[in-house]
Amino acid sequence: MEFRRMCIVSTVIGVITLALDILVTATKGWLSFHVTDGNQKFSHNLGAFDIPRVFNSAVATLQAMLVLSIIILMLAIACQIVAATKKKIFCFGPKGFLITVHVLYILSALFLLIGMSVFTKNMSPGMNISVRYEGYRGSFSYGYSFYISWLLSVLFMIFSLSYVVFATFFVTTY
Repeated sequence: MEFRRMCIVSTVIGVITLALDILVTATKGWLSFHVTDGNQKFSHNLGAFDIPRVFNSAVATLQAMLVLSIIILMLAIACQIVAATKKKIFCFGPKGFLITVHVLYILSALFLLIGMSVFTKNMSPGMNISVRYEGYRGSFSYGYSFYISWLLSVLFMIFSLSYVVFATFFVTTY
C-alpha cells in the first residue's frame, strides 16, 4: 500500500474513533441508577462527567483518561495529516511524524483501556454497592456508553498495534 493511501485510511479511522470517543464522553449513558421510593420505581441516567467525583476515585480516573485520550487522539490526527503532506517540520520528516502517530495512537488507546479497566473494577454492579443519589437509595447498572467505550477501546488498540506493524514493515515513505 502506498504511503499516502495508508495516511488517509489511518486519518479516517482516527477521526471516526475521535468522534465516537467524544460521543461516549458527552452522552448520559454511562450509569443507570434504579431507585425505589416507596411504591414508585424510577431510573436516572448519568454521563461520565455527571457522576460526582467524590462517589469513587474510579470516576475521576475515568474522566481524566477520557480527556487525555481525546487530546492525544486530536494531536495524532494532526501529525498524521502533516505526515501525509510529506513536509519536514523542525527535525521531523514524514517517517518521524509516522512514528509519532504510532506512539500517540497507542497512548490514546492505552489511556482509554486504563480508564475503562479502573472504572469497571471499582464500579461493578455485581458488588452490591448501595448507592445514595439525591437522597434516595438504589442500585445501578452500566449504560450503552459504557459498552460502546469498551468496544471502542479494544478495537482501537487492535488497530493501533496492527497499524504499527503494517506501517513499519510494509510502507515506504519515499
